[in-house]
This record gives sequence, structure tokens and C-alpha cells, in this order.
Amino acid sequence: MTREPVIHVTFGKYADNTLRDALKQAGRSDCVVRLWDDLSLGPIDPPELATRRAWAREELGLHAHHRHMFADKNNAWNAALAIPGRRIAWVARRMAHEYCGFLEWLSRLGDAPCEIVDLHDVVFDWHMDDGTVERAEVASLSHIHPEHIRDNAFWDLARPLSSRERQEYLAIWDKLRAENAPLRVLSGDALVSAPISHYDDLVLADTEEDFRKVARIVGSALGWGRSTPKASLYIFHARVNKLVRTGVLEAKGNTAPMRYSEVRRVRKPKTKTVENR
Repeated sequence: MTREPVIHVTFGKYADNTLRDALKQAGRSDCVVRLWDDLSLGPIDPPELATRRAWAREELGLHAHHRHMFADKNNAWNAALAIPGRRIAWVARRMAHEYCGFLEWLSRLGDAPCEIVDLHDVVFDWHMDDGTVERAEVASLSHIHPEHIRDNAFWDLARPLSSRERQEYLAIWDKLRAENAPLRVLSGDALVSAPISHYDDLVLADTEEDFRKVARIVGSALGWGRSTPKASLYIFHARVNKLVRTGVLEAKGNTAPMRYSEVRRVRKPKTKTVENR
């Protein structure tokens, strides 16, 4: 009996590589297709890549090292929708851009059947280099190692997406598309619309009146080494640039290369005290 082909669909940068390596380690030849498109940024009604690319260039600035986010070659939409076989979507719903990608894929899929590996509540043993074991959540496939997927056989979690679940997900996406806000962010487990300034407090939290490296400020806002990133590096870097352009921050050097530029809070002029005579 011929085995039905299996197509795994992943969302967000590099998740496809992690899953592909895990399948290879397990001796499986399943097809993996990737959708990198970051639909948490910019207009999504309609969700055209060229429109969001133009929006990003105008609103956020589009440096060379961020252009991959708006590249057609990183989105295998035809394969994700058209290849026959068992179609399995991998999603953790802990990062806004991956959640948005899943919802857009589901909306384009129509009534075609699909399965889901829902990693949102999954925890597993992460064996550290020092011999200790930590219980870990799956923030994203790209944040864990292929052997974590292989050893825990996460593909065995695949199950058909029910009609009720599908309608609930589509209702979320329909609402977000109608609102067509600059950003979509996570509030708890809910995906909601937000203004472009949503992350500014995180960006400004590590700025002082002394110059600091842009890379440090972006890394602090992103949460490197401390938590699951709330958004892509691009949005935090872009907001630094915007805050410089609007006079909230002062820059030393071109802020496009984060490691070679610095910013600080614009110093407020001191007010003179007028003595009563």
C-alpha cells in the first residue's frame, strides 16, 4: 500500500530548517514547506507582499539586512496550498508573526482538510550542556533543536483541525483584517491589533542621556537571552530609527548598522529659576 505523502507547513524564519533536520534524523522523507511572511506588520487587507513592503519602506525604513522579510522566495505559498497529501501545520501561537502566518494560510486553504501540530501547551525536557535538565515550552520551532522534535516525536501530536476550531481561527483573522492596523501583537494568548508605537516603551526602557549602542537597546527590547521575543528584531530596530527621526532620540552615526551606531535620549533644556525680588 502506497503511503500518502505528508506535507508539513511551518511559519516564521528558519522553522522549516529545524523541522527538516529533525525529520531527516528520524529517517523520514516528508516534505517541508516554509512561509516566512511576517503578517504581524503592516496592512493585511489585502495581504499583498508588495503593499506591505512599500509600507515598511515608508513607515519603518527597509535596510538591506531586513529585506529578506519581504522576499517572495521565502514564501512557498503554492506548495503550502496545492501539493496533495496530508497537510500538517506546525504552530505554537507564542509569536505574533508565526500566528498570523498560520491564520493567513488557513484562510487561503478554504475548505481543504488539514491537520495541526499545536505546540502551544507542550513542555519537554531540555538537557543542558552542564548536565541539568530544564522543563521548556516551545516558543517556536526555530527556538528549539532538531533532536528535541525527534526525541519527543512531536509529529505524533498531529491531529485533524476541527470545523469549530477552523471557524474560530478564521473569525480572529477576519476581525484583524477588517481592523487592518499597523501591528498585530499578542495580549496573553489573544492576537490583537495595535498602533505602530506599541513597542516604543520597550525600546526606550534602556535608553539614557548617555549614548548607548543601538544593538544593546534593540537586544534589550527584544529580550535576548531572557524571554521569548514579542516581535521580530526588525520592528525594534525600525522604531529606534523612527524615534531618532522624530527627535525623541539623538543618534551618533548611521543607525542602520546597529553595532556601529549609538543613540541617547534627547536632553531636555534646563529651566532657569526666576527669583522673586
